[in-house]
Amino acid sequence: DNQQGMANKLPIIIFDYGGVLGSDNGYRYVKSIVSEEDKKDTQAALDAAWSKIKVDPSFTEHEFWTRVIDAGHLQSRETPSSLGDNLRSEFRIYYATLAIALRLKQAGHTLCILSNHSKDWFEYVFERYHLADIFTNNDLVLASYQTGCAKPHRSFYQCLMDRIIKEVPGVSPADCIFIDNKEENIVAANEYGFRGVHWAHNHQSPRQLVDKLAALGVDASEK
Repeated sequence: DNQQGMANKLPIIIFDYGGVLGSDNGYRYVKSIVSEEDKKDTQAALDAAWSKIKVDPSFTEHEFWTRVIDAGHLQSRETPSSLGDNLRSEFRIYYATLAIALRLKQAGHTLCILSNHSKDWFEYVFERYHLADIFTNNDLVLASYQTGCAKPHRSFYQCLMDRIIKEVPGVSPADCIFIDNKEENIVAANEYGFRGVHWAHNHQSPRQLVDKLAALGVDASEK
């Protein structure tokens, strides 16, 4: 009986945030103002600071931008606060993806978020775009700063799976569909046992996401 119950259980749908539900950090403003000769060092500083802030909540946004300002020699024109404000102005939510998530929620699917993100920025987008209205179970919303590990590391997928099992006893990774915009994260998710869907808002249409979900037996179409 229990096995039959599992067979009838709707798949759990896990969304990445950046590139799927909302924009990735593009740092467009800061990249546009650094001199040509400082571009390489600035990008290196952005990459290194992002690697740290996404897994270490004690590393502050002020420290993040201070490193970038130093690398780009921007002391005369920018502050950590001004660069933080500019980044927030660049954030976008993808309403078409949210509409798909809402239809899945209304159909009875359990929804999760698994995102490589920093504390300040993730909390900002989650609140600003009212994501708790759709992703109602906060225990199933997991960002890398909360765990100290990030995609594509297996331990990050395991952290979410542990939480899912507490909420929906008896499920396995094969009962979970994971949507992400980065190929390496999908490869790792598939190796872990999730069913991966590689989809990026900026390169594919919402219809293509609906079709990819349909191929896995999930109906996210507009009724």
